Amino acid sequence: MAATGSAPWQPQENGLKEICELLEQHISPSSLADKSQIWQQLQHYSQFPDFNNYLVFILARAEDKSVEIRQVAGLLLKNNLRTSYKIMAPAHQQYIKSELLPCLGAADKHIRSTVGNIITVVVQLGGILGWPELLQAFVNCLDSNDLNHMEGAMDALSKICNE
Repeated sequence: MAATGSAPWQPQENGLKEICELLEQHISPSSLADKSQIWQQLQHYSQFPDFNNYLVFILARAEDKSVEIRQVAGLLLKNNLRTSYKIMAPAHQQYIKSELLPCLGAADKHIRSTVGNIITVVVQLGGILGWPELLQAFVNCLDSNDLNHMEGAMDALSKICNE
C-alpha cells in the first residue's frame, strides 16, 4: 500500500476500493457479512503504515461516496490516531493534516463535525505548536464570508477548547 518516491502520497486504486467496500459493508444494515469479520479486516489494514492516509483521503476527497461512508472513514481515522499518531511517520502526519484543513469548510456539516473531532485529537496528541498551519487556517476560515468555513472553524475551535 505504500507510495513510492518523493511525490505526494496517492492511494492505490485497489486499496481504496477494498477499504470503501469494507466501510460500506460495515454500515449497511442489510449486510449479510459478519460485522466482526469486517472489523477484523479493517484492523488488518490498520497494520499498513499508510492506512490512515487512505481514511483521510476517503473523508476529504471521495466525494463520489456517501456522507456516511466518508464519516465512518473519519471516525475510524480519529480512533486510529488516538493510538498511532505519535508513532506515525512525520510524512503521514503531515499528509493527514494537509487533507483535514480544507475540509473545515466542507459543504456537509457532518463532514465538518467529523473533521473537527479529528483535528481535536491531533492537537491533543501533537500540541497546537506542532501544527502551525492550523491557527492560520482558523483565521482564514473565520475571515471568509463562507458560512461553512466559519462554522467549521468555530466547531473545531470549540471542540479543542472543551478538551
